[in-house]
Amino acid sequence: MLILALAIPAAALLFTGCLRDEITLRVSCDDFYRDNVVAREMVVPVGDSFKISMCSNPSSVWEWPEEAAISDDSVIEQIGHKSVMIPLGGAPGQEIWTFRALKKGMGRVTIEGDCWQESSGNEIWRLELRVIID
Repeated sequence: MLILALAIPAAALLFTGCLRDEITLRVSCDDFYRDNVVAREMVVPVGDSFKISMCSNPSSVWEWPEEAAISDDSVIEQIGHKSVMIPLGGAPGQEIWTFRALKKGMGRVTIEGDCWQESSGNEIWRLELRVIID
């Protein structure tokens, strides 16, 4: 009986972590091919983290900075950045930035990088994300 009494709360803690969806904005290479500046908006609860995932290929075409530009670092903080290995076959990989929503308010996250296009040379690709923290 004691084991069952301890197992139920442990299981509840385990499954509550599965109920919340991770907040991730994904921006594909096709999004940037259509429009060099991609503008998005998201709502994030106070205290939650969120991610931005964008296509990447630092060995040839796409170069993104490790640090994003944040309009108000009292509202949003960057807590991580990583590159996900480029798959075989020349498909683009991903770069992922992780942020935390610190307090209620609004902030902007901007990530700007260079893209080399054979047809037109260097182009600037930019993500402009408006984040509403509630």
